Amino acid sequence: MDFVKAKELESRLAGKTIGKWTIEHLKSHGKSAAVFRATGADGQVAIKIFDNELIARYGDDTQFARIDREKELIGKAHPNLVSILGGGFDNITKNHYLVMEYLDGPSLKECLQQIPADCTPGLIAQLASAASYLETLGYVHRDIKPDNIVILDNFHRAVLLDLGVLRPFSGSDLTDSDGIQAFIGTLQYSSPEFLLRKEEQSPEGYRALTFYQLGAVLHDLIMRKPIFSDVCEPYARLVNAVQHDTPEIQNSATPHYLVELARCCLLKPWKTRLRLVSWASFSTPVEAASKVASIKQRVTNRTIMAKALNSSSGSASSNLTHSVLRNETIQFIKASARSIRSENTVLPPIRFLPNTPDCDSIGIQFNRSQESALTNDLTIVLRIDILDCAARMISISAGACIGSFNTSKNNECAITIFEGSFDVAAISSVLENCIYDLIDQAQATPTVTSAVWISPRSDF
Repeated sequence: MDFVKAKELESRLAGKTIGKWTIEHLKSHGKSAAVFRATGADGQVAIKIFDNELIARYGDDTQFARIDREKELIGKAHPNLVSILGGGFDNITKNHYLVMEYLDGPSLKECLQQIPADCTPGLIAQLASAASYLETLGYVHRDIKPDNIVILDNFHRAVLLDLGVLRPFSGSDLTDSDGIQAFIGTLQYSSPEFLLRKEEQSPEGYRALTFYQLGAVLHDLIMRKPIFSDVCEPYARLVNAVQHDTPEIQNSATPHYLVELARCCLLKPWKTRLRLVSWASFSTPVEAASKVASIKQRVTNRTIMAKALNSSSGSASSNLTHSVLRNETIQFIKASARSIRSENTVLPPIRFLPNTPDCDSIGIQFNRSQESALTNDLTIVLRIDILDCAARMISISAGACIGSFNTSKNNECAITIFEGSFDVAAISSVLENCIYDLIDQAQATPTVTSAVWISPRSDF
């Protein structure tokens, strides 16, 4: 419904009663409806009036079913999800309508440039909480985007709106009856699999879509511009971008975990998305005082970062291959290990074992030494897997052998210590924790006559 048609509807309905609410004025409009402020015995509400032309195209039964689906949420309250109050068909005005709580605030799209950077963590956590709540009720929103988010309380509260394409995990797919064309307006915020309507129809498949859309909104909050805004026209460019382009996400004013989260949410393969993101990812992390936030760690990270970037800078990401990214990671790990040893001289001297034939792992060896309280050789084996080459997403697993190391033996005790985008500070921090943890275990192990494999104990 365009603006002209919405204003015509306003002139016809202003002052009239629909249900038990009196229409006051137009608040907003979208492709299928217009939203009006109205008043009744319970105060102000928002009433969505649906476009009669669209209803004529798809039929009353479909529209009634859609309204009834949203009405299933009556009485289901969440502070960051709009409350549904009623709906149906008004016999006097001949309009289908839905009644919601009235929220007096701008959409995120309207106020994106005014959002303070320190409000971003709270806002995205609230939106994720609302989407997670819907999941517990057995629904997926499918249309999370800045237009459907109201910002309140001086930029400190976000409320998710517009449940028009709400879908249960099981049952009717009535909101898909008009096919992919119904989603053209939100293609910009749709995941690749949803664009092609190849999303897996399961809680996991729908969660992957939700994570992508939350990541797209988070992109906008970080970058202060809509995702893929530079390729919106012509339409074919946007289709191509959603399927293949990796958007840049970086802002020094944004906490790093949010930048990393947005990158992971926007990964093209939906299964990889789920591997790296969970609902807990959207919560503000609690920094432990004893963890990596010390001045020493920051200095070490900066030193490692500078050395590694100088030694491994090279390929542009557009030309990146799996082998290039894997080799870059291995070279960075070597540079990190050397810097960690030089900054922490209590560690035993290190040497690197030859790379495995497929170059997917690296061995860091510490020889037994009385001065270092090591009664056995210690070999730390780190394996690198490429999760998404274009997005520079990698996984690093680690395990260690105490005693005589045999390259033919499998690293059965390996656990994942890092998953995410190639981030030198994060990787070096995890690597240092891992090295210290494994050395600590090796120092406590008496002399062994056969190799003993161990895992890192720290919570990575």
